[in-house]
Amino acid sequence: MLRSEKIFVCILLLITILSCKDDLVTPPIEEEKIQVKILSPKNNSKFAKSELIFFESLALSETGDTLMYDSLAWESNIDGRIGRYNTFQFLSPGNHKITCNVYKNDLSGSNDIFISISDDIIIDTMLINDKWEIYQLAEDYPTCIRTDKTGRVAVSYWQSGLYVNNKGKWEHFTKLDGLINSGLQAIGFDNNNEMYIGYYNVPGISKFNNPGWTELVMDDIYNDVHTIAFDKENTLWAAAHYGEILKYVNSNFISISNQPVLFGHPSELFFDEYNNLWGSSEHGGAFMFDGQDWTLFDIDGEFTKGNHIAIDKNNYKLVNNSNGLYYFNDTDTLHFNSENSPFRKNSITSMSSDKVSGIWIGTTEGLQKFDGINWEKYSMENSPILSNRVFNVYVDQNNNVWFSTEQQLVKFKNGN
Repeated sequence: MLRSEKIFVCILLLITILSCKDDLVTPPIEEEKIQVKILSPKNNSKFAKSELIFFESLALSETGDTLMYDSLAWESNIDGRIGRYNTFQFLSPGNHKITCNVYKNDLSGSNDIFISISDDIIIDTMLINDKWEIYQLAEDYPTCIRTDKTGRVAVSYWQSGLYVNNKGKWEHFTKLDGLINSGLQAIGFDNNNEMYIGYYNVPGISKFNNPGWTELVMDDIYNDVHTIAFDKENTLWAAAHYGEILKYVNSNFISISNQPVLFGHPSELFFDEYNNLWGSSEHGGAFMFDGQDWTLFDIDGEFTKGNHIAIDKNNYKLVNNSNGLYYFNDTDTLHFNSENSPFRKNSITSMSSDKVSGIWIGTTEGLQKFDGINWEKYSMENSPILSNRVFNVYVDQNNNVWFSTEQQLVKFKNGN
């Protein structure tokens, strides 16, 4: 072929290619997708309103490798935004479509399941006899137990809200029922049997209006409320996380201005028959406030972690610190430690007096009663309680002793 003919063929071929360029199809580049695998709850699961539900999922690449994601959010078609990442939550009664959305850079993925929530409250009555009652209300840790003058019992939980027994019927309250949060750590009944609750890691107190709740707004600087008490004038007092003693006056919380120290991590707060305020704290020790002056009880120096206080029928005070227990009045002091009492160092969790037979003490080795002379122990070895780790001891107006053991609520019918 002549050189001129070769050039002509090349030009003709180039024209043909250019004329067909618009007909060429470039294969699309497939964008990587995030696969969302919901581990909990299972699809078509059924729960009661009182059950705390665990939400957990994984983000996977198309090859099945686990991905680190930037954000993960859960949503319900009934309750809206549920929470982020792996979380425990309560849901309203109804049939829920649950969606898990995952985001990583510019990529996203989602998955749906369906679950149903009944209006039931599940209570496990583990034992009832002439001396004991044992219940499991929630798979969670109780934080406070209180009763009112009518016999109504209220139990707060770290994550599971509030359980209330009124004349044999249990009710359950969470954030879905108007609480600020479902994590609680304080309960108080005023002189008219009105119920108030304080929250874990959230400032504020709520009052029960039956139905509904009213928030008593608190400044954010107070963090949260550890304990609630009412004086003879029915004024609400509270001890905040960092140690401020607060009084609710004219719809505002005010801090007691002449407080000598901050009673950080307060344990108890109560009024005696003379309207003196008593309390104890992990960092500030035990104290008494008569409305004008403060008294700090520092028998052997600063009271430290584990500090609690109770007053018995003879007006003796029982206080614990890292050096043991001190039982004292204005003239006498007795010191108990591991050598002359049944207590190990720092084993005491709570105290409450029944004003008749003595002071009841929760410990990590069982429930103890001290009558001023003798000790009496209740444990797994001589009682039906399911754990020796006893917390939240509280004696009601009928001298029944309430306490918790791990996740159980226990009532000891003292004197029956």
